[in-house]
Amino acid sequence: MSTDTTSKTQVQKDSGQAPQSRDELRAKVANDVEAFLAAGGEVKEVERGKRADPPKAPSNQYGSRPI
Repeated sequence: MSTDTTSKTQVQKDSGQAPQSRDELRAKVANDVEAFLAAGGEVKEVERGKRADPPKAPSNQYGSRPI
């Protein structure tokens, strides 16, 4: 059983459209990617685990507020 983090109501709320089936959404994404590539866009493969923003050390604010 796979879990989907985006519910149909979330898709409806974000796009302002009626909920679509997953197949319709997949087809739209595929068409958008094809159009992007046809317009000269380039898809780069990013190594697994690579992040744009490296993790930050947690900030220690213990005792920083006045009593």
